[in-house]
Amino acid sequence: MRYSKTYNLWATKDGIIYRYDRKFDRLVLSTISNHYGYEKAGGHLVQRIVWDAFNGPIPKGLEVDHINDIRTDNRLENLQLLTHKDNCNKQHRKTLIG
Repeated sequence: MRYSKTYNLWATKDGIIYRYDRKFDRLVLSTISNHYGYEKAGGHLVQRIVWDAFNGPIPKGLEVDHINDIRTDNRLENLQLLTHKDNCNKQHRKTLIG
């Protein structure tokens, strides 16, 4: 488990996010799904938190992409950085293939 300074949350390589609960002095699970099917924690996308915790800040102009296109699969091994254009092209190719 690693801490993301950017998001002030803890992340595991399996994509599980925790936040520190002062009242109970412990880490607690902290994710919800949004209406697009992505998981969020603390108002931020889980894939971004996981990437940041293990690889550092996401460089400007890059996005975190789910390699297998499953929006809830936030395992570190399933994440990669792409430009917005490359990410859109990937989705377009997926649509063409079926």
